Amino acid sequence: MADLKLPLLERATLSDDRSDPEDAMCRAVAYLAVTLREARARFMAAESDTYGRFDIRWALNLGIPSAGYDDQVVRRRFLRAARAAWKASCGAESVEWDSIGEVLKQERQPEFDPGIAIEVVPEVAAQAVGYARSTFRDPGLHLLIDVGAGTLDVCGFVLHEWDGQDRYRLLTATVDRLGVLELHRRRLAVLTCLDRRDGNARGSIDPLTPIGETLADYHPGCPCDPPDVDAEF
Repeated sequence: MADLKLPLLERATLSDDRSDPEDAMCRAVAYLAVTLREARARFMAAESDTYGRFDIRWALNLGIPSAGYDDQVVRRRFLRAARAAWKASCGAESVEWDSIGEVLKQERQPEFDPGIAIEVVPEVAAQAVGYARSTFRDPGLHLLIDVGAGTLDVCGFVLHEWDGQDRYRLLTATVDRLGVLELHRRRLAVLTCLDRRDGNARGSIDPLTPIGETLADYHPGCPCDPPDVDAEF
């Protein structure tokens, strides 16, 4: 299952709840539900001797591709997905399309309760905190660059110590749709020669296949002259 996160960023400027891409939301919730259920099962199987006799109090933090907490549309969509996914993961029945749709309908109701504390956190902030709490932390000014599949995240922050604790202060952060998969798609879109060789090549995006360093790597020896999408990108 591919393209789980990026469709939730589409039409992000619309604030109307009805603008949510429901099919994309269902796919994301289904994946998260299965992942959460499997993670809990593996944890309890491995740590049953230690935690099996306790009533565990769970909490869920989900990273979102946003530069800050003020992106309300993206924040609301991912929070909705997390809440519905946790609820679906706690049921005994298998995760099915219809059951996910029903949970999403329930999530819209004011009385809906996922049962645990759930927060969505901008990924750049989470990365800065992770570094601040690591053994590799070093006081001073930092520039963090994260090149992902869908987005390019850039964040500047200052790490310092206050009252014996490491503190950080974000200076600026940007999250743009400039990930590697986005570049790959643009390259495929301009290579008409691939269509002649393989009718499915343009739409073929295998996440396990290495992506070429340059546009020429996609059609070695081909005389066609595609536009320089790399420079534009």
